[in-house]
Amino acid sequence: MAQSEKELEDKLIKQLKEQGFRPVTIKDENDLLENLKLQIETFNRIQLTDQEFKRIVIHLEGGSIFDKAKKLRDKYELIRDDGDVIYVKFFDSKEWCKNRFQVTNQITVNGVYTNRYDVTILINGLPLVQIELKKRGIELKEAYNQIKRYDKHSYRGLFNYIQIFVISNGVNTKYYANNKELSFKFTFYWTDNENKKYSDLESFAENFLEKCHVSKMIAKYIVLSQSTKSLFILRPYQFYAVEKIIDRVENTNKNGYIWHTTGSGKTLTSFKTAQLLSENEKVDKILFVVDRNDLDYQTSKEFNSFAPDSVDGTDNTNQLVKKLGSSKSKLIITTIQKLNKAITTARYSHTMDGVKEKNVVLIFDECHRSQFGDMHTNITEFFNKVQYFGFTGTPIFSENSNKNKTTFDLFGERLHTYSIKNAIGDENVLGFSVEYIRTFKGKDIADDEVEAIDTKEVLENDTRLELIADYIIENHRRKTDNKYTGIFATSGIPTLIKYYDLFKAKNNDLVIATIFSFNPNEEDKGDEHSRDSLERMIKDYNGTFGTNFTTDTFDGYYKDIANKVKEKKIDEKLIDKAVSRVLLAKFRMGLFEDPYGEKYEAQSLHSRENIRVARQIADESTVLLKNDKDLLPLNLSQLKSIAVIGPNADQVQFGDYTWSRTNQDGITPLEGIRKQVEPVGIKIRYAKGCNMMSMDTTQIAAAVEAARQSDAAILFCGSASASLARDYHETNCGEGFDLTD
Repeated sequence: MAQSEKELEDKLIKQLKEQGFRPVTIKDENDLLENLKLQIETFNRIQLTDQEFKRIVIHLEGGSIFDKAKKLRDKYELIRDDGDVIYVKFFDSKEWCKNRFQVTNQITVNGVYTNRYDVTILINGLPLVQIELKKRGIELKEAYNQIKRYDKHSYRGLFNYIQIFVISNGVNTKYYANNKELSFKFTFYWTDNENKKYSDLESFAENFLEKCHVSKMIAKYIVLSQSTKSLFILRPYQFYAVEKIIDRVENTNKNGYIWHTTGSGKTLTSFKTAQLLSENEKVDKILFVVDRNDLDYQTSKEFNSFAPDSVDGTDNTNQLVKKLGSSKSKLIITTIQKLNKAITTARYSHTMDGVKEKNVVLIFDECHRSQFGDMHTNITEFFNKVQYFGFTGTPIFSENSNKNKTTFDLFGERLHTYSIKNAIGDENVLGFSVEYIRTFKGKDIADDEVEAIDTKEVLENDTRLELIADYIIENHRRKTDNKYTGIFATSGIPTLIKYYDLFKAKNNDLVIATIFSFNPNEEDKGDEHSRDSLERMIKDYNGTFGTNFTTDTFDGYYKDIANKVKEKKIDEKLIDKAVSRVLLAKFRMGLFEDPYGEKYEAQSLHSRENIRVARQIADESTVLLKNDKDLLPLNLSQLKSIAVIGPNADQVQFGDYTWSRTNQDGITPLEGIRKQVEPVGIKIRYAKGCNMMSMDTTQIAAAVEAARQSDAAILFCGSASASLARDYHETNCGEGFDLTD
């Protein structure tokens, strides 16, 4: 007989009680507040008056889920009724086992609809883990969808402190962070260190919902991403990898490496590793070492998206040496080339000798690529108190060893493994679709006296390369669904140059960019120097995209390619295709024969209904071109004054091709801002700055002063397009008025 949802719930609560969670009866939000007061008092060893607790509740209830996650981890400065100041703690992130743990069920909350939540884990009185159950046989996604419904209809106030959701139908159980933007695919099974799943609810509760463990996950393994203002939680393999490295650093002097397959989230894993190590007082410097400048830039950007200014990037070796010598820079991202130069160049020795005796942790990204030469040896032997750890998706074993060295030889023991097989099984990465196109036939030759065939000569034969180029041109659009970028790897730079020239010589619509590192002192074989080849390829790229790169600015060129791939920039042929669809539509509408629509009566275009719709579009539409550092929306609670600057701020301007040319009704931006902010006590300073049709600059100083005296400045730029029009009755430019009038 299938287990009912109530039976599943009762069994889970019984298990959690046995695991040390104290049962508490909470029927509604009033009970929740009463219990919270008692728990805060007990946890902080204080007694609170009703007014003092009221101030705490007001503090706790404000803000978004992200804001509440930060409040949970901070202390609150409480001014007591007698004027004394104490600091109230809501969660212990350092000694996470010392938090207070309770479990309750069926809390009723009245929102848009009345909802009852299955099982809630309270830590220090706050609901931090919510468990939604479905009976066996019901799809797990139903529990997920129910939580999404609760999120819309009733999660509010203290329930926005939930850090982790758990969903289960008894057979399958998953967890995920309280992040509204993430889909069902960001729900995870918990596993053991060997990636064996704890799927059923009982084993999941025993391992993941163990008091100290779930508290540790909240304390250490939820990432508060500053760039997205949201929460992320680590997957189990990420957790085990970080734990292994932290344990090594705290308890041994050994090294090691992590084998996590490409695409499994190594950046988040390495960020959390570096972040937790930076909290260790025994560690002086953490160096995250990459093997290319573009990765230096990319990794710094990704790390700082999790926590702004959490790491220091290094544009050059001088900057690296300064940061190594500074006590302020604890977590540094740099390239292996810069670090090698810093320790081997005589002029840096004075500063670097002072770093030699510091406790340094080196974290190598993609440790299979550039760690097999002298640079790795130079770096690891330079520091006297060093531990180093590598992350790789493709470790080197004896079977595929480079110079007879393996990843184990360089880094020591493998600390954790999450292979491509594990990732595909968990649906964390896409599976492979491998096609093999045979381009020549060969056979085994057993006669030892027969000289070995030069397979390189066969593989790089011009005829073969041309056939491959033709195949790619013919099949690229189909193989990439006409929307993905293809990456073509070659056996070496000379072959790459041949392919590039073949693609350029043939009639095709592919946009091609190429990346390779040239050797400035390469052997002269009478051909074009590889740098000259790269220079002309970059010139082609500049012609296509309107850039101005050279081999001297290769790093910028590389980053630009990476950004264009990431942003899925479309090539000119696809633009032509899109334009052709528009032209075809215009042809079918007869707009080539009657481009001004004279056969339609003006009234049918300039009707009351059309004017109303156009007006609504103008009123409700806006275009945000840039929002650096999440400046908008402005936080009015932090502002006392705003400067509004520009002549366009104090006049109604609906813009081109809108419902009216007179702009007689409506409100100015200045009036709108005043209506919004003056009622909450914010002072507005308006400065015109200049006139629309004048070169007079005498008003600029006043505008600058208004901005200087204000907490924020809103600048209205641009001109009035009507001023561009010539005689009102003669012009047909459509600027500033409606031609159908």
